[in-house]
Amino acid sequence: MRLQDKVVVITGSTRGIGRSIALACAGEGASVVVSSRSAEAVLRTVEEMKVRGYDAAGITCDTTVPGALGELLRFAVDTFGKVDVWINNAGLSSGYRPLDEMTPEGISQVVATNVTSLAVGCSIAIPWMRTHGGGIVINMSGRGGKGETSPWTALYAATKAAVTSLTRSLAA
Repeated sequence: MRLQDKVVVITGSTRGIGRSIALACAGEGASVVVSSRSAEAVLRTVEEMKVRGYDAAGITCDTTVPGALGELLRFAVDTFGKVDVWINNAGLSSGYRPLDEMTPEGISQVVATNVTSLAVGCSIAIPWMRTHGGGIVINMSGRGGKGETSPWTALYAATKAAVTSLTRSLAA
């Protein structure tokens, strides 16, 4: 129970890696705040976690909507009294296709989800943690995060390289 008495907030945590992280953290004793754009997915994930005996709560959160991440932080603090770990996991891919097949709106949405919302999450979580005794922020990267080429997911790869650079800069 390495995370006993810890509160973990995870963006994009109702499917995929985010869901697995939520289950793993809860399995180690953490109280987990699940979030997603889908209210139905949040409810389903929280109910599944509670059936397993885990301490979990959830809130709908579109990380690209101004103010949504602040609401997520307030929900976590109101529900569990603190935040020890904030995991910026929400991410969006445009699928496997060349950049020139994407619309400007699609490009903006990928960048907003993968870079802007992650930076906003850090700008909200870090000051709160500083004021309240510390904590850990984890930024999820992915294909392209080490600067490697990714021809069919070029935009996704570029955003993940930005995540890595931002994370290293914040750590320094």
